[in-house]
Amino acid sequence: MNKSFSKKKIITAIVILTLATIIVVAGAVFITTVIKKSLYQTVYDAKKDVLQDSVENTKIHIDNMRTQIRAEHPDYSEEKIKDEVIVWLRDFIYKMNYTDDSYIWVQEVFDYDGGDKYAIRLIHPNLKDTEGTMLSTFTTDSRGNHPYEEELEGIKREGHIFLNYSFKELYSDMDTMKLTYSSLYPDYNWIVSRGVPLNKLDNSVKKIQEYESPLILAIVIIYAIAVLTILIYAIILRKKANELEEVRKSLSKEVDLSHKANKARARFLFEVSNDISSSVSEVTRNIDLAVNSIDDERELFGYLKGAKNSGIFLESLISDARKMLFMDKEDIDITESVMDIRDNAKSIRKVIPGLIKDKDIRIVIDEKDITHYIVYADEIRLRQITMTLLSGAVRYSKPGGIVSCILSEITSDKEGYARYRLVVEDKGVGIPEEIKEHMFDLLEEGNDKLDVNDNSTRYGMSIVKRILDSMDGTIKIDSKIGKGTRVTIEIPLRIAEVK
Repeated sequence: MNKSFSKKKIITAIVILTLATIIVVAGAVFITTVIKKSLYQTVYDAKKDVLQDSVENTKIHIDNMRTQIRAEHPDYSEEKIKDEVIVWLRDFIYKMNYTDDSYIWVQEVFDYDGGDKYAIRLIHPNLKDTEGTMLSTFTTDSRGNHPYEEELEGIKREGHIFLNYSFKELYSDMDTMKLTYSSLYPDYNWIVSRGVPLNKLDNSVKKIQEYESPLILAIVIIYAIAVLTILIYAIILRKKANELEEVRKSLSKEVDLSHKANKARARFLFEVSNDISSSVSEVTRNIDLAVNSIDDERELFGYLKGAKNSGIFLESLISDARKMLFMDKEDIDITESVMDIRDNAKSIRKVIPGLIKDKDIRIVIDEKDITHYIVYADEIRLRQITMTLLSGAVRYSKPGGIVSCILSEITSDKEGYARYRLVVEDKGVGIPEEIKEHMFDLLEEGNDKLDVNDNSTRYGMSIVKRILDSMDGTIKIDSKIGKGTRVTIEIPLRIAEVK
């Protein structure tokens, strides 16, 4: 080091480098904390939507089953119908197999004022031996909370509630927190609930972090190396303006190595973000001004403050990382569980009367060439797809027309998966070609020119497309004006073992 550097300047350089290191470490911790919190909140909100949809759809299933039993057995009393629904619902819940260890349970309320015997545990797949046990609002969890009382109060206020409470995991003495959604089925005074252990959400966040953390860590390390290298370069290698050439000559070897390292880092940084090079240039410009004023400590520190522009770069990194983590936030959530695909047709058949009410239309549902019935799938989404296609076909069919819905299994090129084709066809009015081209992008702006009478059909088709994209499925529409429309979808589903 050149003797013209004073002891005071060396101490100043060490202080600045130390502060820069602290800032970089703090930035890395901040990035990690922000991303983890954002990830957890996103997963938490998505899981709440899944729990709510599942419970509310279960209540719809109960309504449909009551209607079916009443139609098949007009002589049954309401009490007899209720008993039959309980038998069916218990079997339905027992067969549920969610991948996140969540489950549905039902309890019947006798006294909305609460108390020792305010309700009975009606159905509980994980505690079958306790079915029939009376429940009390005085019961506390391991943290002293009263979950039954809190649930009952929420039901009385709004008819539904989200709540968190601690419980002992099945086959374990370990306490963990659970997120639960409960909703009242008023006709029978049933509270239908579905809960999931919050440690499963933590595992989901950890999996995402494990996938993304190498990139985030690489960005932070690159930033730290760039900032520290530039500061070292400015403090140690740059001197007074009139001594600059002598310093460069005496340290030419070190400077060359430094330039090579900086070029390598710059190439890598450029591949990560187009904004990095401009941010580094801004830092370098301020440091050059600081070097030219190295005799004036006030101006030196003033220009070094310009290096705070690197904070803009840090914010850019945070923003880019967040974009990468949440770029698919509009994807439809898919929750897979083991199901029999024939159940989809059964569910649809139950609602056909309501679908064709006041319409002189017949719906034909059939299956053919199916080998694998038991698969992993999102039953709710499959039903949503089918109902949307059938609703559109019915809406645009002519009186006296027939709508066909044919499910078949076709050759799959993916090991462990079966591929299914669903064809919904009508002989209705058909879809104009200029409208058919935009059937799936109607959630976007700029489609006001499309003149279709029913916007709900187009909106539904765009949702179907998003669902299929999330399931690696495809959709195709063939239509001729005055002759009808055929919609063909294909979906790969993972085959489940039949036990």
